[in-house]
Amino acid sequence: MKQLKNWRDWERWQYFNHNTRQLLIASGIVGLTFEGIIVVLYNLYVLRLGYGPEFIGVANSAGLLTFAIVSLIVGFVGVGKRVRQLMIWGLIIIIFGITLLPLAEIAPPEWQSVLVIGCTIAYHTGVSCYFVSVPPFIMHNTIGKEHLDVLAVESTAFSISAFTGSILGGFIPQWLAPLLSVSTDDPAPFRWTFILTIVLIVPAIVAMIRTDSEIVRRDLPEKAKDDSTEQNSGGNTAVTPARLFITFVIIMTLVRIIQSAGMNTSFTYFNVYFDNQLQIDTRIIGLITGGARLLGAALVFSMPAIVRRWGEESVLIVVSLLGAAGILLLGYSPVWWLAGLGQLIALGMNSIRFTLFTSYVMEESPMRWHSLMAGLNETTGGLGFASMALLGGYIITSRGYATLFLIGAILLAIGTVIFWIYIRLYPATPKQ
Repeated sequence: MKQLKNWRDWERWQYFNHNTRQLLIASGIVGLTFEGIIVVLYNLYVLRLGYGPEFIGVANSAGLLTFAIVSLIVGFVGVGKRVRQLMIWGLIIIIFGITLLPLAEIAPPEWQSVLVIGCTIAYHTGVSCYFVSVPPFIMHNTIGKEHLDVLAVESTAFSISAFTGSILGGFIPQWLAPLLSVSTDDPAPFRWTFILTIVLIVPAIVAMIRTDSEIVRRDLPEKAKDDSTEQNSGGNTAVTPARLFITFVIIMTLVRIIQSAGMNTSFTYFNVYFDNQLQIDTRIIGLITGGARLLGAALVFSMPAIVRRWGEESVLIVVSLLGAAGILLLGYSPVWWLAGLGQLIALGMNSIRFTLFTSYVMEESPMRWHSLMAGLNETTGGLGFASMALLGGYIITSRGYATLFLIGAILLAIGTVIFWIYIRLYPATPKQ
């Protein structure tokens, strides 16, 4: 029985065709660079340029608001072959944005803040083009029953790479500082880390260029192709009640905005809190962030089995509430290592929550709306992130970090309650 189970697992891996394999390479690199190195070091670099939490909040909110707006546009235009093109251009724009960031050091003082915000807007534009296009790309290049499996593996590759990038982000400035004859309070080690990051993103562009321009599944087993044809034909003939689908879109939009705003309290301000308030070494910050990514990778990889056992809705509710508990632990722990454990829990739960929520929205939406729903999903998430990034700096200045994290936990819990009420009132899916 064990051998048969392993054989079936191996058969499932055969569903990864050329396009999805190249996507795994690209997503791994994006996780390593953007979600790993850049996320850990961006706020710390801006602090070393002489700015405080208020400006960091403004810069992050500008980027996230751009992400929200561009995501909706990408959702409208990202149809068919355009999805692949948008992913390639997104990676190119990310490189452009990161290239601008180190130039802020040599810019005239009156232009420095403009350049920092401009680069943040630029690379968030690229990230939006890439991230919004990933779910439709997977849906178009996999069979119906394998959507969740491929999305889980892609998210796992992304999270493991982000773990590695977080560790590197914490250690590289420490390694470079002696070589540059400066301390880690100087922006120079961070500048050279960003330059290294630019080089690392190039192979991701090559991987996406190597994907087929056509939406094909030519290397799938024949049975898988037959199953895919049946499922797709069944989905196209299903009638979607307009009122039920509109209700679904409105509620999911509301849940996404509220939960994203709550989660962003720890996502954006954790490293500022540990560096500026607790005076914790950047290597510790990188280790905590990386550990959270590794936990998230393990959870996301096991997600298909967990979902088949307990159901999507139940798992979403549990991980969301655990994430809220993690944020509370981050803000109210008396010692730094316990606060770090809270961040570990919050980010780990967020990894599975985000992946599962994306899968849920895609699966519950008609095929023709996949690209638009992916764009709307990222737009609402970006709006939630942007609002809290903007307000967070002012909340910290006036009320402190503990109040900010308390607000984040409450918002995450409220979004979860709204989702629970929706699935109780509307047990039938829009596609049904």
